[in-house]
Amino acid sequence: MKRVCYCCLLVLLLVSCSHLQQRNFEEQDEALSKALKTLGKEGLTATTTHVLVVTLQGCGGCTSQMLSHYKQIVTSTWLVVFCANDPVIARGLLSSHGITVSGAVIDTRDVMIKNRLVDHAPVVFRVKDKRIVYRYDLDLENFAESIEHIKHDSW
Repeated sequence: MKRVCYCCLLVLLLVSCSHLQQRNFEEQDEALSKALKTLGKEGLTATTTHVLVVTLQGCGGCTSQMLSHYKQIVTSTWLVVFCANDPVIARGLLSSHGITVSGAVIDTRDVMIKNRLVDHAPVVFRVKDKRIVYRYDLDLENFAESIEHIKHDSW
């Protein structure tokens, strides 16, 4: 009888956690959609697989690692948003790493931060059918491992 009760509690806990995670992704979907509209971007396309949000005024370690590895990480199916208070400084920082901003969005009004999509460290959202299915908070101490996990995640 105890085992049945424990199993029922475990199933209930798993279902509850799954429901909360789905609700959290739905809230982030709404926040991302609102933020992109505010930034003048129509939204996610059917080919978008990831959304990368990098705060250029965040911790230098996270930002510099992301910028240094940018070309190895980001593909044409990624939407990239750079958060920076000054677009001139942002463009200068990006060009010093050989990054062109033609396909990226520069958020100078902290829209991504205000919508609680990112704090200070870079964040990657995995997208499927224009909906967020997973959020990766990059780990500065295991940066390469975090990136490999994202690149090889085959949901």
